[in-house]
Amino acid sequence: MTPEALQKRRQLSPTKLKRARLNAQKTNVAEVAREIGIDRAAYLRWEMQATTSGAPLPPLTHIDYVALNNALVLFNVSYEDVTDPILEPEQVPA
Repeated sequence: MTPEALQKRRQLSPTKLKRARLNAQKTNVAEVAREIGIDRAAYLRWEMQATTSGAPLPPLTHIDYVALNNALVLFNVSYEDVTDPILEPEQVPA
């Protein structure tokens, strides 16, 4: 499956990703970022849940899938463990 197909099907869940990192006993974000091959700021964007105004951020539109795969291995989780399904507009509960 291509990265584009994965992105259409599921989106990264900041909450689940952070939980996976902490469950793997990885508390140093800078070290995690270095180990998976991205900079600290990029990794922190993956884990952000809201802007300073409290409004939710839009789903990430660019994810380094190599780095994400490295994170999955480091945290010993699956892609589904750190993502949520993207619902089509007609599937969103009213």
